[in-house]
Amino acid sequence: MANALIELPLPYIGDFGKGRPIFNGQIYVGVVDLDPEIPANQKQIVGIQENGTEVNLPQPVATSSGGYPTYNGAPIRLAVDGAYSLKILDKQGNQEYYFSNVEQGAPVVFSDNPVLYRDTVAIAVADTDLVIGQYITTKGYHSANDGGGANYIVVAGGTGTDDGGSYVDMANGNQLELIVSDSVNVIQFGGATTETSINNGTALTNALAFIDNVTIPAGAWDFLLGTSDVLNVVGSLKNINCIGNAVLNIPAIQQTL
Repeated sequence: MANALIELPLPYIGDFGKGRPIFNGQIYVGVVDLDPEIPANQKQIVGIQENGTEVNLPQPVATSSGGYPTYNGAPIRLAVDGAYSLKILDKQGNQEYYFSNVEQGAPVVFSDNPVLYRDTVAIAVADTDLVIGQYITTKGYHSANDGGGANYIVVAGGTGTDDGGSYVDMANGNQLELIVSDSVNVIQFGGATTETSINNGTALTNALAFIDNVTIPAGAWDFLLGTSDVLNVVGSLKNINCIGNAVLNIPAIQQTL
């Protein structure tokens, strides 16, 4: 019987430019072509422990001081179902690697269009250097971390109608196209508890016209809608998901979800 080559079945994650491990780093795995740091884009990571048992891991997965994936203080192998995107950050949260599409059994391919980050939609819209085909991730809609962060791809102007959410016109004539899976947040269409009832009404109406699964965060929300829009929203209440306790104040309707 031929001798088997002994290999350490643990991935070493090194700092490409410094010749040392990425220690206390963060590993994110998600859907192909999307930013895995955003929870909605993440795929389940399965950890294979030294004794062969498997456990579902939360994200991010930490790296040890030696640059190996670790779980509860022990080294661990990582597995995921199907192709995936991969992002690795250093201990300060700086991005070290991003691969948009890693196919199991195939070589890793660097993305030709890495994800670019902007704090808000307004900042992305005003950036005249963004070109068609680039992927954009915003940290928020009105302000960073306001709950309206989303993924976009830059497309040619006129691809869709600017509704403040699914398509947003840019200063350079292109558009941001919202990338979604199965739901949107009303903030991603410009809504906010601090916004006027008119603006919130437009945001909710446009979100429901785009997709029949809309999330509204906790808080007191005022919505001013036209007569036909009120009827559409009432008929769509079953498609509205609220986080925590949200009060929807709509003329002739007051619904607590």
